[in-house]
Amino acid sequence: MKRVALLAPRDTLLVAGPQGGSSVLLLEDRNLLEHAGWHVGVFGPAANHGVPVHTIPVFTVLRRLSPLEYCGRFVRRNPATVLLAYNEPTVAMFAPSRAIIRFDWQTPLPRYWRMRPALSRFRRGTYLFPSNAARSLWCSNHPRIPEVRTRVIANGVDLDLFRPARRIGNRYRIGFAGQWIADKGLHILVNAWQEVRKQIPQAELWVAGGPDLWKGTHPVPEAKMRVVSNLKATKIDGLKLVGVLPREQMPAFWSEVDLACFPSVWEEPFGLSALEAMACGVPVVVSDSGALPEVVGDAGVVVEKSDEGALARVLMDLLLSSERLERLGVQARLRACTFDLKRRGPELLGLIEQVADGL
Repeated sequence: MKRVALLAPRDTLLVAGPQGGSSVLLLEDRNLLEHAGWHVGVFGPAANHGVPVHTIPVFTVLRRLSPLEYCGRFVRRNPATVLLAYNEPTVAMFAPSRAIIRFDWQTPLPRYWRMRPALSRFRRGTYLFPSNAARSLWCSNHPRIPEVRTRVIANGVDLDLFRPARRIGNRYRIGFAGQWIADKGLHILVNAWQEVRKQIPQAELWVAGGPDLWKGTHPVPEAKMRVVSNLKATKIDGLKLVGVLPREQMPAFWSEVDLACFPSVWEEPFGLSALEAMACGVPVVVSDSGALPEVVGDAGVVVEKSDEGALARVLMDLLLSSERLERLGVQARLRACTFDLKRRGPELLGLIEQVADGL
């Protein structure tokens, strides 16, 4: 039987309920591979929270040494198997010929990667990215890794789950979904929103998600919780905090808003939440960070990151133009269809089979 082992990042918990996009992608990959007839083993730091995981404990307290312990145990437990590791590039040093390192955020190679013995091994690994923007940035930081060893397979969206629903007129609602952290630019949106509210008093901002949407092995940092405290403590007219929703309820959330906004201030490697909103036929406004413009294409509006004034103006213009919103909504669905999850599956399988053939 064809075998592949998946490795979750050492500080990530896989759960049965709502979780961050990187964990969602790992479990989607597991389902794709199992459906194609592969025997799939999922490995991670914990085996609770409702997802079957083979545990790999990390005993060292030194952050720089923990990848060696974690990835080394993973490789030893899976001999002669294709290894698909998520944001754990040390696996490529231990088993370069059978390792695929999938990056869902900008994870650098270990500091010693330029040393001759390590470099010769890292140069033989396979590195997978969800967007051209993510690959370009990573390659610029690792110029001695041959670009031919890198691949781009875009993330996909379930078009049967995320699909347009019947809308009732223009309700002047803007939606945001994701982690409530500074990197996602939620504070930029809230500041811009208050200007929007002055000009359009009936407008509403619906915010789904939370600070602990991504599940980790460590408690949520106080700084992230502070974002929630500030949102709840500050009186902001028209702001509705929806909170964390099960994944199957997200299409209903997007059906309740007229416009989605993702003003990230960090280099987004993809933008899965934006794609899901687009699949529901919702126009999107995004910042020019990372791969967001690449994902959105002509199906939305791109604004310079951290520019609250420009963001407020774009949001107001769109909310007051129902005709433009409708046109962009149609384009959003068409654009999302090019990221069909069913198309991504064969690409991922082809890459894994290519690595398996070389074993």
